[in-house]
Amino acid sequence: MKSFSIIIFLVVIFSCNNNSKQLIDKIYLDINWTFNKVGEESAYNAYVPGTIQTDLWKNKLISDPYYGCNEIDLQWIGESDWCYKSKFVLKEEDLIKDNISIVFEGLDTYAKVILNGTIVLNANNMHHKWVVPCKDILVSGENTIEIVFESPVKYYEKDSINLDYEIPGGKWAYTRKAAYHYGWDWAPSFLTMGIIKPIYLILWDNHYPKDFYFTTVNVEPNIATLKLSFDIESKIKEEANIKVSQIGRNKILFENSFLIDS
Repeated sequence: MKSFSIIIFLVVIFSCNNNSKQLIDKIYLDINWTFNKVGEESAYNAYVPGTIQTDLWKNKLISDPYYGCNEIDLQWIGESDWCYKSKFVLKEEDLIKDNISIVFEGLDTYAKVILNGTIVLNANNMHHKWVVPCKDILVSGENTIEIVFESPVKYYEKDSINLDYEIPGGKWAYTRKAAYHYGWDWAPSFLTMGIIKPIYLILWDNHYPKDFYFTTVNVEPNIATLKLSFDIESKIKEEANIKVSQIGRNKILFENSFLIDS
C-alpha cells in the first residue's frame, strides 16, 4: 500500500530595507459578532465564519435543520433579511500605515456592508473575494461594522421577471450562489446567508503581496518540482527576501532575494 503526506506551505516576504519587517499586517475581525432579524431588536451571538441557519441552531432558536421534516418548517429563514454587527478597536500605530483595506473572503450572498456608518460594499457573489480600501473611514479606538444580508429570493424573482423568459436551470441561474442551496437530490433546500469565510484588515505601506499559488512542474518517484507564482502591488522599487517554510516543522524549504519593481 502506498503512503503519502500532505505538506502545507507558509510563504513570507520581507523587505530588505526595513529591518526584515513583513510587508503586510493582518487584523482578523472574527470575534464579537451578533445577529438579529431585520426589524427585530433581539440580538444573539454569531459565529464567524458561519451561516444564519447554524447561528440560529447554536443559539437554540430553531430545531436541527436536518432532522425529520424540519426543512419545510425552516424555509422562512432564507426568505428573511438578517443583520450582523461587530465592534473592533484600532490603535494609533495601526492607522499610520499608508494603505488599509478590509477583506471579505466570502459573503453569502447579497450583503450591504456599513463601516462606521458608511456603506463601503454592496456584495452580490458568494464566490468572490472582496477587498475594500477603508483607511479614511477607520478611527483610533472603537470601530463598528454592520452587514445586512438580504434574502436571495427577492433577487432571483426580480431578475427572472426582468429577463422576460425562463433560463434552463431554474431560479438559481439568476444568482452567484451555490446551486445546491436551492435543493438537490442529495441535499435539502436551505437558502443560507452569512459571513462564510474570514474577515480581516490588511495594513501595508509600499508593497502588498497577493495571489500566491503553486503549480507542479515535474514529479518523479522520490521528488517533485513545484513552481511558486505570485503578484505584488508595489509603490516603490526595493530589494526583498522570500522564504517558503513547512508549517508545523519550522523548516525553511526555499529562500531567495529578488527586486520588487514599482
